[in-house]
Amino acid sequence: ITPKTKLLVLPFPNNPTGAVMEREDLEKIAEVLRGTDILVLSDGTWLASPNDYMDERFTVVYASTDKGETWSLRGKAYIPRAYNYDETNMVEMKDGSIWLTVRNSTGNPLQSFSLDGGYTWTLSSLTDYYTGQTRFNYTRLASGAILRVSNAGKERTVMSAYLSYDEGITWPYSVTLCEEYSTYPD
Repeated sequence: ITPKTKLLVLPFPNNPTGAVMEREDLEKIAEVLRGTDILVLSDGTWLASPNDYMDERFTVVYASTDKGETWSLRGKAYIPRAYNYDETNMVEMKDGSIWLTVRNSTGNPLQSFSLDGGYTWTLSSLTDYYTGQTRFNYTRLASGAILRVSNAGKERTVMSAYLSYDEGITWPYSVTLCEEYSTYPD
């Protein structure tokens, strides 16, 4: 895995043998992936949504099914208000859908959902929470909760961590990580 790696696929259980990875091996892979923008879907497909400012109307999603050897355009999410802020984050939801969030100038991330593995996406809408017009990060925790780390204040202040146990609908638990000026959570 290099700085150019955008997606990691773990095709297990493996067909036709049914081989599975040992927990220790999966934990080592998880440690390497922490802090990257690669989403590994439950079916083993790697998804990445790199910054691409060439088309201001769409956020692109690429996929690899061969452990990152090759990549192909999987889909495009129509998110016109994210122009020049194409910093994305994806989380696989418990129902298998994908939640794509994108930074924008309002401070409330734009969101779009895919129900088919990233091929097609819903029209974008604003979330109802503020992230300080800066990059944010979402991570699915082992507990099943979604962890969001983002600024809560104006001018990139009050970096906070939030927990959602209802797939990002509400964020009832939070802790302030830094009240001073801060930039990105990753």
